Amino acid sequence: MPFWSRCCASRRPLILGTLGVLLCERAGVLNLGIEGIMVAGAFAGWVTVYQGGGLWTGVLVAALGRRRCSGCCTAF
Repeated sequence: MPFWSRCCASRRPLILGTLGVLLCERAGVLNLGIEGIMVAGAFAGWVTVYQGGGLWTGVLVAALGRRRCSGCCTAF
C-alpha cells in the first residue's frame, strides 16, 4: 500500500472526530475535549475486550457507555 493511503487510513478516526467538531461548532457548541472523549472511549472498549468481553461488547461499551460518562462529567 502506498505511503499516503496508509497515512490517510490510520488517521481516519481523527478526521471523523474533526468533522464532528466542525459540525458542532457550526451549530454553536464548542467542544474542546473531543480527543479526550475519543481516547477514553477507545480505552474503555479495550478494557472490556481485555477482561473477557466480546469484540462487539467492547465496541458497544466504547460507543455508548463512555459517551454517557463523559457527558455526565462535562455537565458539571
